[in-house]
Amino acid sequence: MDGLDQASDATVVRNTADPLGYDTSDSEAAARKMADDALSGVNEDGVDAELESVRKAFGRQKEHAVAASYETDFYQWTQEQAALLRALPAERGLDIENLAQEIEAAGRQAVSQLSGNLRMILTNLVQLSGSAGVVGLPTEAMSAQSEAMFAKEQGVDRHVNLQAVWKLAQRQEATALEEHGYELPLLPETCPLPLDQLLVTIST
Repeated sequence: MDGLDQASDATVVRNTADPLGYDTSDSEAAARKMADDALSGVNEDGVDAELESVRKAFGRQKEHAVAASYETDFYQWTQEQAALLRALPAERGLDIENLAQEIEAAGRQAVSQLSGNLRMILTNLVQLSGSAGVVGLPTEAMSAQSEAMFAKEQGVDRHVNLQAVWKLAQRQEATALEEHGYELPLLPETCPLPLDQLLVTIST
């Protein structure tokens, strides 16, 4: 039983082939051999080749991550690209700071445009809620809905404050109604529809 207990408590080490050809069945001996060879320059070419393969693998993963970010989160992609530009060493003829600012501005513009389109959609929904016999949205609101759906596909909606847009839409419509002698109908404090449902509701 004691032998079984000791065996069960022992750490199991599974040996795998070392890319530089070291015998790793005795890990301590292998580590000493690697250290001695590193100090003496043995296997230097093999180490360089192994490091290069790691760099290439990391580069492919990084490229994939950047591409995915562009497709699924455009705003975040612009911020990351601007940061990468600023990390570059100064190069003659390359205006790094202005380029970075332009890229950042593209991300902010995408968020601002989506917020504006959502505000137009919500404002028109408020109008419909207080207008008996009126069905459907005007052409400009339908166009805004289409643009909002496209921006959502790029992940821009993750950076939009829908609650703030809802409050702004209410204020805008309240002002418009007051100019014509009407009052804003009683509306919920928070936006009654999440973005996903809002776009589905508008498009159907």
